[in-house]
Amino acid sequence: MKIVFTTFGSLGDVNPYIALAKELQARGHSPSIASNGAFQKHIEMEGIPFHCIRPDTTHLLNDTEFFRKVMDAKEGLSFLLNQLVFPSLRESYEDTKQAIEGADVVVTSQLTFGAHLLLEQNNTPWVSTVLAPAGFVSAHDFPVMGDMPAIKYLRHLGPGFMKVLLKQAQKMLDSQLQPYYDFRKELGLPAGKNPLISGHHSPQKVLGMFSPLLAQVQPDYPPNSVVTGFCPYDGFEGNELPTELEAFLKKGGAPLVFTLGSAAVNGAEDFYDRSIDVVKRVQRRAVFLVGKNPAVYPKKPLGNNIIAVPYAPYSKLFPRACAIISSGGVGTVSQILASGKPCVIFPFAHDQYDNEDRVCRLGVGRVMSMKSYTPLHGAAEILRLIGENLYPNRAKEVAEQLATEQGTKRACDEIEAMQGKRR
Repeated sequence: MKIVFTTFGSLGDVNPYIALAKELQARGHSPSIASNGAFQKHIEMEGIPFHCIRPDTTHLLNDTEFFRKVMDAKEGLSFLLNQLVFPSLRESYEDTKQAIEGADVVVTSQLTFGAHLLLEQNNTPWVSTVLAPAGFVSAHDFPVMGDMPAIKYLRHLGPGFMKVLLKQAQKMLDSQLQPYYDFRKELGLPAGKNPLISGHHSPQKVLGMFSPLLAQVQPDYPPNSVVTGFCPYDGFEGNELPTELEAFLKKGGAPLVFTLGSAAVNGAEDFYDRSIDVVKRVQRRAVFLVGKNPAVYPKKPLGNNIIAVPYAPYSKLFPRACAIISSGGVGTVSQILASGKPCVIFPFAHDQYDNEDRVCRLGVGRVMSMKSYTPLHGAAEILRLIGENLYPNRAKEVAEQLATEQGTKRACDEIEAMQGKRR
């Protein structure tokens, strides 16, 4: 089969589709990935054909102000849609039209609006995907949102109350989506469903590409939904640990690992400088994954017990840590859970608030805010995390359960089953 994956976002939004593409190649299929040009070189280095879809974000990779706005808890989504996604909606639609021509199956992610619109207009077999439970926006398992973090305390009021809340959230989102609805009208399509809540789901097959330990299929998920498990890929910048990091790890005990993923790290501000003071109080060794933007590198001297490197494959580093301190993107969370190590999560925006809530409910981590991240408070949280058996033991149990899942295999099975199922 010719299979085209469409995705938009950060590394965490690309890696799962690389995992699927490589598995499908091994099964004899011809997958390709359609995304923004920032990822072209790396995807093609994996031997996967690439289609460039606008907007191209290559020029924004080291733009700290852009990422600061995108990762704002209250305004980040609105900024992303109105400053980047919607101004390029027509171009994205046209680019995607070329990319999916002749495809036997198209697999979409949440923010590839151009692909959703095209697939509504033709009968190509369509599989939509959701990388984190928040993407389903279920009244039965309502997600925690960055602009409403206290919503987790209202879940006990039940699905009926949450449905009312969901309608209000949809009205608020609809007010930001007029360019999308206008373009639908130009294409001769009806207004349709809200593309951020349920309009991104395929009527044929929906894959929740996260562990059922985080969320199970709910009564209000689309009826064709399957939770497959995570689809991890971890070789974007190389499969081995940097030489200097390997040497550091061999010199002493298991370190703390501090990482803000590939997006939040660009708006880190003084996170790493604060973390230096925290590490001093905790009196542990530490690894800082600081990305490639010099503007966010720590300004204070690291000392002998801290090493800072731009990147390291999580699957090789996390199992050698004593705990992971992270911003909570779902790709990072998947690697944390697989490592069997406890974590502290600092959510910045988007699905990170919901991911941290689910990690805490699993009993493998704790949550902090940047506002409360002082040397004293940060050290106290980390010492509680690693100083009690509760969190490390539970993290090992979760890792053992996760090891039995075969998310990539199951997702590919579901994609293969779509062959010939035109609407």
